[in-house]
Amino acid sequence: MRKLVSIMAVLGIVFSSFSTSAATMYASDGRSSYVPDSEVELWEKVGWYKEEDTITVYAADGRQSIIPEAAFNEWHAVGWYSAPVMNVYATDGRCQVILKSQYNAWRKVGWMDAPVEQKYSYALKNVCKSYGRGWESYVLYDINKDGIKEMIIDDGLSEAERRYYVYTIEDGEAAFVGAFYGGHTSLAHIPNENGILVLWGHMGFFGASRVEMVNGALVEKIVLQSREYPNDYPEAWDIVKGSFDLKMTYVNR
Repeated sequence: MRKLVSIMAVLGIVFSSFSTSAATMYASDGRSSYVPDSEVELWEKVGWYKEEDTITVYAADGRQSIIPEAAFNEWHAVGWYSAPVMNVYATDGRCQVILKSQYNAWRKVGWMDAPVEQKYSYALKNVCKSYGRGWESYVLYDINKDGIKEMIIDDGLSEAERRYYVYTIEDGEAAFVGAFYGGHTSLAHIPNENGILVLWGHMGFFGASRVEMVNGALVEKIVLQSREYPNDYPEAWDIVKGSFDLKMTYVNR
């Protein structure tokens, strides 16, 4: 009988605790706690706030938190906003926080919802899978100088089959432009003009061309006819003033 009374007493305490009216309180650092109504005033005196005094804030990485409205300025100073926001990226690496509702307008002027390398990641994987040489490389370079960096992927089963595959960004997504021959070549910058410089050298012979983007397609033009060089090959800046070699990034697979 005593055990039964004890159990009933415990159950009574549990049931009474659940039947007691309670409220959620919020601290300025984003913490929340569930407290009995009878203790709300005590919590308010030590800096906690009732739900009606809070707002939802949003970070650009998708996080959100409920905080006291009085703490908004403090949160906003470290990158939180009162409406859903997101990061948008330019192909030159810039990043901007915008309202999610404004994304379509930003996309129309060339901004994307992910960094340019992430946008090109599928194209890069597709080229690597198709040819599988195992030492693919790429460079981001604005061929036609329109502010959008193309991804130029160097791949092929052998030096004789080596090609550069060019992708650009259209409507916020990667789009294939075309390919050009890449055996025994390197790439170099052409300043302030449409095009990328292609330098070719093999067994004492050397030549150069420029590949341009015209109406969404690649056009290759000869800059220096291939001929024999008994000594050192010319450098990129010997052919185009202000030119320099472009550094390729090897794919880590």
